[in-house]
Amino acid sequence: MMQLVGYRIWDMAGEANVITAANVSVGSKLARLEMRDRILETTYRELSEVDLRFPAAMLEGPNESRVSDIAKRMNVSSGYASQYKRRLPDQGVIGERGRGIVAFDIPTFRDYLKEKV
Repeated sequence: MMQLVGYRIWDMAGEANVITAANVSVGSKLARLEMRDRILETTYRELSEVDLRFPAAMLEGPNESRVSDIAKRMNVSSGYASQYKRRLPDQGVIGERGRGIVAFDIPTFRDYLKEKV
């Protein structure tokens, strides 16, 4: 995301050797929109309805969640929830933060998902 913001800011500056506050404002906004459209929305659409249950259950807790707590929120066994703990990192959605602890890996995906569910 930082690279995208920097790229968009410099792109807004054009041929100028100086970046203005307006370049930063517009470039940052464009980067956020691009992140939302190209990464967040695409990732969301690629997840099945069942896949989405796991990250949706993560929203009920703190930024980092225990898989056992997620399983309780989903009303499934820990073994069932662990299947998604193994699948979703391959899609870049979540990552492990410790034994049995996961968090969102994609910046702002947590907030985006809150809007969608």
